[in-house]
Amino acid sequence: MEAGLESLGADGATSVMHALSQPASNYGNSADVEALWCLAAVKFSELHFDIIASVDAKLLRLTPYDDIIAEHFRSWFPKLNVVKLRVQELHDMEEKRKWNRFCEAYKFYADFNFCTLLRVDATQGYTEENTVLVPRIQFYAIEIERNRTGANDVVRHREGMCISCSSLQETEASEKGDG
Repeated sequence: MEAGLESLGADGATSVMHALSQPASNYGNSADVEALWCLAAVKFSELHFDIIASVDAKLLRLTPYDDIIAEHFRSWFPKLNVVKLRVQELHDMEEKRKWNRFCEAYKFYADFNFCTLLRVDATQGYTEENTVLVPRIQFYAIEIERNRTGANDVVRHREGMCISCSSLQETEASEKGDG
């Protein structure tokens, strides 16, 4: 697990993704499953960041439902500042209830509730201080709005905002004394 999904090969990665798609009640509190969820969330965030750093985010479609999600998001959260989120607002009980109701509308979408890393400040990269965990549909709603309003444009114009997979692996290796 330490080497990442690529070390599993295609069949192994498919098995992991199948396991992660099963209801959590099938597993109880398994540290291995939690670690796999974390790994999947990190890989997804790296891919997302690489894409918005490479292309004009205004042209991106993150899902087949971007227009619906964007309209729904703006009607439910018209004043939410998507450039710099206030974490305390996201964790407020009333806001959590509102987001839960919002998310429930997307049960038909296979990964709507997958645990996903979201940047708090759109002008910064994924770091421990600039990241919160949210359901995937909440990530999509906020990132679609960021893309459409140009909030993610700064990412494409700034160097060194994200740690690549190879940099993470090099850091892990040196911490273990392998490099």
